[in-house]
Amino acid sequence: MTVKVYSMVPYTLNELWGLWTNSADTSAGQYFVSLAWNVVWKATSSTVIAGVSLSQKVYTSDNQTVAQVQLNYIPKSVNALYLCTITWWTITVADEWKYYKLSDAETIDGTTETEVRAYVVGGAWDPASDPVVYPQVQLVTFITATSSVFRII
Repeated sequence: MTVKVYSMVPYTLNELWGLWTNSADTSAGQYFVSLAWNVVWKATSSTVIAGVSLSQKVYTSDNQTVAQVQLNYIPKSVNALYLCTITWWTITVADEWKYYKLSDAETIDGTTETEVRAYVVGGAWDPASDPVVYPQVQLVTFITATSSVFRII
């Protein structure tokens, strides 16, 4: 299952367009997306979510340089809610309003639960990596352990 728009009340933002990355496939449905250097990518567990894709298409291997086909997406909004698939199935109704990271561009990792929006990993600062973990979504409504409603934070 891909990300599904669940509710947008009120929705006042227009869709945005961005150059889509090479060899990307969004033909199966909607995905969380990120922006980097004016290029739209499928979001990962380490990227900031910019919104949710609307286009359903397979893009060529030279899309950024030759075809330059753009993808339209809904920019993130605190009022938009998304029905998402959950991996590891550890989420319960008691976890509503907790924060999570993505497993990939279409699923939430149920093992990444935290009650705070950002926290320091361990106690030592490692200049080679960012020691602060930033969850990407918040559980708004529990439906089942495999699928629930989230918002982008």
